[in-house]
Amino acid sequence: MKNIENTKISNFSSILIDLDGTLVDSKPIWNCVENEFIEKFDKKPDSAFQEGLTGLTTKEIVSRMKDHYFLTESIEVLYTEFENLLMKSLYQSETIEGAEELVQYLANTNVSMAIVSNSTHAMINAILEHKTWAKMLSLRFSSDDVDLGKPNPNLYLHAARILNVLPPQCLVIEDSLNGIMASISAGMTCFAVANNRYKNYKLYSTLTPFVFDDLKSLLNHMMKISRH
Repeated sequence: MKNIENTKISNFSSILIDLDGTLVDSKPIWNCVENEFIEKFDKKPDSAFQEGLTGLTTKEIVSRMKDHYFLTESIEVLYTEFENLLMKSLYQSETIEGAEELVQYLANTNVSMAIVSNSTHAMINAILEHKTWAKMLSLRFSSDDVDLGKPNPNLYLHAARILNVLPPQCLVIEDSLNGIMASISAGMTCFAVANNRYKNYKLYSTLTPFVFDDLKSLLNHMMKISRH
């Protein structure tokens, strides 16, 4: 097992960072949109079911909701409706505490950075459009780029190919189980952010030795080990 004290940023060629839930708190928006979407079809939202949708692609989320709520409309109609609702609200996603400081710190290293998100390119751009720190993350990979998004490793492997780096040379920062599984399956090192949830911390620890309470503790760790 890798030693957390010896895993420095300088060991990697690229840092691949998830967006939703990692750098921005878009989950409340997704929850509201999912509820509004389901209620349009006179269905009652199932919060336990919807919790399991975190980290999936938008198409997979719509597909699962169609099956779970027995929606009769075509997947194309449902996806268009859901996407329209999302695009009206995603710009409101708030920056998670510590995200700007983390991005700024990483930008000052010699390691390339990129966003790797299960959201579409349009959604990624809508979220980041008014974020001043987003200019430091001009490289962006989306589920649009591959046939299967997270938890499949294809998206992370695609990013590595485009960046011309080997998977072991990539450090991933993720907050969701699906994202963590995708990065590890791709053969990359994953720094998991538990978002101060004991349940997440316990689960994530079974997958990676690098689990942090929040972005602040992750950044503190990076700064600490860089001095040794």
